[in-house]
Amino acid sequence: MASTIISYARFLVLGCMALAGGSPENVLAETWSEPWHREVLLRSDSLAEVEFLRKRRDSIEVRVLGVLAGESLPERVRIASPAKVSLTSASGHREELSPWIDPGRRYFVLLARDGKVWRLQSPSSGADDVMPGGQVAATYRISFTKAVQSESEYRRLQSCVFNVVKKRPCDVEALSDLLVTPLHEPASGLGPDVSADEASRFFKQHAAMESSYLLRKPLQPKQMEPFLEHGFFHTQVSAVRALAVINDIHATERLESFVRDGSRTGVARSMAIVMLAERGEVETIKRLQLEVDDLADIDAESQLPIPSIMDPRIGTWFPGTVRDAIRSACGERMSCDPKLKQGSK
Repeated sequence: MASTIISYARFLVLGCMALAGGSPENVLAETWSEPWHREVLLRSDSLAEVEFLRKRRDSIEVRVLGVLAGESLPERVRIASPAKVSLTSASGHREELSPWIDPGRRYFVLLARDGKVWRLQSPSSGADDVMPGGQVAATYRISFTKAVQSESEYRRLQSCVFNVVKKRPCDVEALSDLLVTPLHEPASGLGPDVSADEASRFFKQHAAMESSYLLRKPLQPKQMEPFLEHGFFHTQVSAVRALAVINDIHATERLESFVRDGSRTGVARSMAIVMLAERGEVETIKRLQLEVDDLADIDAESQLPIPSIMDPRIGTWFPGTVRDAIRSACGERMSCDPKLKQGSK
């Protein structure tokens, strides 16, 4: 188990380092904008455990081993090409839109009903594979940001997240060992020389903070500070997202101060702006827009950690710099509809 955690942690770090230069136009294949995990949950009807049976021309057939949450499923289902994927380039190779589900593996999948077939929201979203040793490569933010998690913890937390997002009952307080306890440990990150214990702690904290965002379950603001101040960008991003569901003026002020802090990573500062927009903090965003040229390290890059420019998810939109994020806020790409304050999507 420790070797699986270390291998995956190093993949995440080195994969992120490999992303340099290039653009979707250089990729002669289908590319798309990957949906974020909450969007996938909202559009799905069932969370199930499946295993691969056979591949067809436009779909794959899987055996259903169990349903964790949502609608019941027959023993066998066909998972067709995506229900709704936002293509950013196309070459006509429709087979590249087949679900990313491989032979000989078990998966936990989020499926949307479409007549007699079921669909993923993109070829790569809503499919978490069970790795050797029984660990799950779990999605809590977006498909190219995975956490290594035990299968038992995955089942408990993901089924509850699904139910809450779909406005169904779940005893969230019974999950305090997964949502609160990990955040009492020292804030952790990843690196080439990370130990198995540090990596395991990072993945648990990632799942806890991202689940706080998905569940709209506020954590204590003081709990967030060690994670906001940590040096690793993934840790900062998760802390910003968890901070955003705390519905008070202090959370707004802390998000703004984070954006202004040039020592924080560009991608986390841009995520803080996205969160301010989701909260509908129009006045704060207008103030940042007026002062944009005076902010520290305003042109810091904020690339998403997509493993390679050849990855078809390269079409996922995110502000390229902190300046771009501020300029985009409350615009067409980043509305200021206060979703978080309303407790809706």
